[in-house]
Amino acid sequence: MNAVSEISSMITTILILVACIVLPVIANWKIFVKAGEPGWKSLIPIYYSYIHYKIAWKPFYFIVHMVIVAAAIPFAVIAVYSGSSLCLILTLLLYVCRFILQILFSMKLSAAFDHGILFTLGLIFLGPIFMIILGFDSSEYQGPQ
Repeated sequence: MNAVSEISSMITTILILVACIVLPVIANWKIFVKAGEPGWKSLIPIYYSYIHYKIAWKPFYFIVHMVIVAAAIPFAVIAVYSGSSLCLILTLLLYVCRFILQILFSMKLSAAFDHGILFTLGLIFLGPIFMIILGFDSSEYQGPQ
């Protein structure tokens, strides 16, 4: 390789890094600020999720989400190591519940910023891209719906 191709490869890598890591962080910061929360709260992982639920819905559902995830992990481990069909079914049911909760959360987040069903579908299927759109668009926070 020559120096020009190495430099172009580095620039491409940096641009991808910015697009995949830095841009979503800035967008989440802006979403929090739009909702009246300090932007720094978007940088703390579990606290970020709690505030996100507070912005879109109710913090209670964050606790429900965490309980579902915490309950699914032991069932999944037991299913893998013992081959238990019952544990596998329970794990799948818990993840279906988590998926439904995530869809409802996306609906609430979309409504909180006065967007409709198409934006909700975007959040469900292309979440990171639509979170960036939500952070940088001109929509105003309406409060939890």
